[in-house]
Amino acid sequence: MNKYLCVMLSASLLTACGGGSKQSTPVVVEPPPVVVKTNEQAMSAILTDLADKVIIPDYQQFQQRSEAFEVASTQFCSLSQANQSDLTALQQSWLALNAAWHATRATKLGPVFKQFRYSRLQTWPDNNAAVSRGVATLLAADNLTAQVVANTQDGAQGLPALEYLIFAEQSESSLLNAADKAKRCLAVMAIAANVTQLSTELVTGWQTEGDNFRAQYIAGNGDFVSTKDALEEQLTNWFELVEIITDNKIAEPLGLLSPGAITNAEQYRSQSSLMNIEQNLQSLQRIYLGDQGYGFDDYLAEIYQAQTLDNVIKEAFSGVFIALNDVNDVLEVAITTDDGRSQLVVLSNKIKALRTIMASDFVQTTGLNPSFNSNDGD
Repeated sequence: MNKYLCVMLSASLLTACGGGSKQSTPVVVEPPPVVVKTNEQAMSAILTDLADKVIIPDYQQFQQRSEAFEVASTQFCSLSQANQSDLTALQQSWLALNAAWHATRATKLGPVFKQFRYSRLQTWPDNNAAVSRGVATLLAADNLTAQVVANTQDGAQGLPALEYLIFAEQSESSLLNAADKAKRCLAVMAIAANVTQLSTELVTGWQTEGDNFRAQYIAGNGDFVSTKDALEEQLTNWFELVEIITDNKIAEPLGLLSPGAITNAEQYRSQSSLMNIEQNLQSLQRIYLGDQGYGFDDYLAEIYQAQTLDNVIKEAFSGVFIALNDVNDVLEVAITTDDGRSQLVVLSNKIKALRTIMASDFVQTTGLNPSFNSNDGD
């Protein structure tokens, strides 16, 4: 009886396992076909992700921080006895706003280029004292409003004018101590409202429900003759900012000898010039990468099988940020010391090395033909 049960159990197990002699046929899963973009599709993909993942979000952040600063300025100016901590809070709000502006700097197309919005938001270099003269005009105005600011010269309208008032160089001009501090507060609030208006115009200018510059940018029409033209204009902006960083933002304050020329620094009053450069460099990198979307790096790999070149460019970016982190002081201090000056020279050289790769190997590989700054010698 037990022997019979054992035989039956063995047979049942074999049956459950599909039998001892049959072999199952392996299932072969075919990988999905790799769809390679055409050159036109790839260029459109770059422009789409630049608009949606970089440019519009950066302008939206600038708008949000403009609104936050406007609120902060109203709160500060409503205080009957503002103190240093109150002023510091206002200064921190301005620094956040200023950083958001410099994060947008690698794109100088469309809305920011129209109605002189760029120069109204930032007049620099300020070779003819446009900012101080503009602020003086505002302080002399009888009825100081955002509209008055908008109708005054560019130097009075933007971030440098706010810096001039908030980070006063002399105690007697401070928002805490000036005899006309109430009028200065009115100027700060009016300029803040003007900046908010300009930042809103930048956002709506790109959005579908506004002027929809996004559609022109992606399709390569309107201000552009093709998607290739739109990409080349974007790259032109990229190279222009690189030139401004090395030639104006670093070389001018560095000068030939220590202690440099501090008033040539972009925003020496707030000592934020190096932070501006950091935001600019991050902006340049995000343009190249398309943030986390389809960027020039993907374009090189997919259309030109140039992964090696992409790696070289990314290594050059890495070298730039290492050099930036090695600058131990704010720029306004670094230019006065031997170590600081050497660190700034290294940073400038790393940026120039990145530019050389982009201007030669990248341009030659892609066939894109950006315009170079007139002082390049190109």
